[in-house]
Amino acid sequence: MVTPSPDPSTWVVEPHLTDATSASMTASAATGDYDVYYGFTQNGTTVWQTGATYKTSGLKPGTTYSFTVRTRFLGHLPGAVSSAVSFTTPTLATLTYPQFINESLT
Repeated sequence: MVTPSPDPSTWVVEPHLTDATSASMTASAATGDYDVYYGFTQNGTTVWQTGATYKTSGLKPGTTYSFTVRTRFLGHLPGAVSSAVSFTTPTLATLTYPQFINESLT
């Protein structure tokens, strides 16, 4: 099987939240004899693109997301899957309710 190197893919920057509903990640640059495509998988759905950095938005509060990446050459089968990285987005309560200090108004 012809796959880009490294195989399996690795992370330069692991998936992480950039704000409450968005995430970013960067795969290691892959090399080979052809143009490299990166397949970023988020909870079972894969997006193929030519860039090693992937950004996603519209994440739901209080939800766990898992990400992997793999590479391929156009017209070839993809290589091995990277290690998975998961995180949980903050809940609405965390996002909308500030912490109050019990103060007297007298």
